[in-house]
Amino acid sequence: MIRQKLRQLGRFLIEIKKINDDVDYLFDVYYPKNYDSAITAVQNLAGMNESGIGFKTPSLATSLGTLLKQVGYLCVSHWIKRQDKTRQSHAEDIIKLLVEDSGTAINRAAIETQHRNKRHSKVVLPSKEDILKLQTYLRDRLRANHEILKVKFNELNWLQLGEAALLSIQLFNRRRSGEIERILIEDFRSFEKIDETSIGQAFNTFSLKEKEAALKYVRFTIRGKLNRTVPVLSHREVLESLETLLKYRSEAGVSKNNPYLFGIPGTLKGDFRYLSACQLMRRYAYECGAKKSSKFKGNGTKKARRHNVRKFQSQGQSGCRFG
Repeated sequence: MIRQKLRQLGRFLIEIKKINDDVDYLFDVYYPKNYDSAITAVQNLAGMNESGIGFKTPSLATSLGTLLKQVGYLCVSHWIKRQDKTRQSHAEDIIKLLVEDSGTAINRAAIETQHRNKRHSKVVLPSKEDILKLQTYLRDRLRANHEILKVKFNELNWLQLGEAALLSIQLFNRRRSGEIERILIEDFRSFEKIDETSIGQAFNTFSLKEKEAALKYVRFTIRGKLNRTVPVLSHREVLESLETLLKYRSEAGVSKNNPYLFGIPGTLKGDFRYLSACQLMRRYAYECGAKKSSKFKGNGTKKARRHNVRKFQSQGQSGCRFG
């Protein structure tokens, strides 16, 4: 995210330098006389069409507007520390213009373009046959690696077990890849199950099929988008595999301080590493022999997930299950 913002600001600075010779560095933008040049640079980068009512890349237009405000506040803080009232006033004027004028100059056209693109976009989902292929492939990999690890530890089988378990949970729950791959061990350890111990005599009121179904799954909650708490269901077979995964973490070389359930050895730029669900989804979709493996994505939109659920429910499928 930080790299993306810096790239966007860098592209903006290069573009405005082509338009206005008075701009040498980013804080030079925060003079009222340079405001029109800044708006023109944003419009050029976002690809405003000839009619001036749409953008080729509307998201870039809105994100640049937000970034310029954020940098403007940094600019104001900088000049306050330097006790330069004149430049502070200029930066505050630019921020005021961005708040009051950019909504008309940029945001309105960008938002209208986004809504228009959304109306015209088509959501292409994987076929039922391809999903069943991936489900069967994951189940076989999960069971095979789990059986090997029951006998003795093997680093390759341990890694493959984690990959299969990660994608199995994602496929069943249809959650965002970032949510599933960053499940914390403490969240997983707090899983709940439905049995006579947890709900008491109410469990005896269930029918035999209801009891069998309840005993197959456990539930735990994880951090979702915008810090929301979202539920995750896990089949008992996957649960056993996850327990085995945690059992051999030290043998696999995973740091004891790594908080992630799907943590792997090593660190990445100071942070602990974990399996990448998006990359694994692409690889496993290809390996399972799916006809349209490119349609499998781990970061689908909310609209696509709702569409997918309705599609499977209409075909008598309530989810991708283990059996």
